Amino acid sequence: MTERPKCCLCLGNELEKAPEQEPRSRRFHVRCRVCGHFVVSEAGWGHLWDSNRVDASDRLVLSTYTRQYWERRNKPFAISTGHIRAPSKSLGFRFMSVLDKIDAVVRALAEKSTSLGSIVELSWHDWPLFQAHSGDELREIVSHLQAVNLVAVAIGWREVNCGYFARVSLTVKGWEHAAVLRERKKPGQAFVAISFHSSMKDAKRAILQTLSDCHYEPKMSNDPPHNDKICDRIMALIRQSGLVVADVTRQSQGVYYEAGFAQGLGIPVVWTCCDRDRRRLHFDTRQFNHILWSDIADLKVQLKDRIEGTAPRRG
Repeated sequence: MTERPKCCLCLGNELEKAPEQEPRSRRFHVRCRVCGHFVVSEAGWGHLWDSNRVDASDRLVLSTYTRQYWERRNKPFAISTGHIRAPSKSLGFRFMSVLDKIDAVVRALAEKSTSLGSIVELSWHDWPLFQAHSGDELREIVSHLQAVNLVAVAIGWREVNCGYFARVSLTVKGWEHAAVLRERKKPGQAFVAISFHSSMKDAKRAILQTLSDCHYEPKMSNDPPHNDKICDRIMALIRQSGLVVADVTRQSQGVYYEAGFAQGLGIPVVWTCCDRDRRRLHFDTRQFNHILWSDIADLKVQLKDRIEGTAPRRG
């Protein structure tokens, strides 16, 4: 019997189809049931097959990140050699605690359920979505949720075709816990309020990266894509956040509103604005200590200094 080809990232026999190489760029497209759809350069492809270059913990980070990226954005993540050399640092990635993983499963079940008793199918391959370390850990989480009466297991883990699946549903107690989680503040989450004008793309990218470097999980109203009512989603994200960064360049009324809402809740707000736009700052907010940045590099340096000086987090 011919052995199924392995994924170059997780090294499991979970490929949906054989990898395909682009003729011009020479990049490989890989579709794995565990890691999702990702692309990797020809050099990176060689590195991933070298166990001396990539250890098990780094593979775990990359598998988790690529799968979550694919599920949230529905497009493949491009793995560079820089990501392979230092995945946690280059991606700003930190694993959740065991309790946070358990809560992540409850949140996912609530999002996929339409009513009490709704059956949700969980796959062994889905463990990266909850930052579990393996399918075995995901099964242990489900067993724990069943033991504490947060979920009911309709059909236990069974092997179907190329993987294991279980069908579960939230109990009334599980729905109650999901409601508490929706309102729970996440000190490590930071909401970014910024104009969506095309000229602000580099500034947005710089703010998101700086927050990750400072051990925050940055959130925006449109990331990941969703079908929620936008104003309700923004309010919920701000309520949950431990910090808000508001860049008022281009004087977006929405940014002012979101920053004011956060301040009303007592959430720290870091105000930023491009120096060339400083004269247009609103009268009611110009008295706040704004980071006035001249270019993207300056924005990164000043924002990092401000966060580490006023709202630091340990890695």
